[in-house]
Amino acid sequence: MARAVTEFDSATITTIHGFATQVLGTLGANSATDPDATLVDAGQSEVAAACSDVLAWASTQPQFVGALPTYSNLVKATSTAKSIPDLSLAPRWGKRARRSRRRC
Repeated sequence: MARAVTEFDSATITTIHGFATQVLGTLGANSATDPDATLVDAGQSEVAAACSDVLAWASTQPQFVGALPTYSNLVKATSTAKSIPDLSLAPRWGKRARRSRRRC
């Protein structure tokens, strides 16, 4: 118990990704990973794909033609909104969604 108390501050606290990186690092030459690989933000490619899909769909809707933002402006606005931690970006489904679209 004394050892656990004295070595408590040396415990590693990490995310699951950090843990996986540590495990892969201990495998050394036995692992089939690229040691120069880096993690990228998949979120930005998801934002780009979602914005592309939204603009493609909205361009087929007569009520939106002429009022659509440019692709780059939509990506920028979506990325900015996505960076707000307590903002929930989710589609609305059902009767409530149809009502709220009419008010826009």
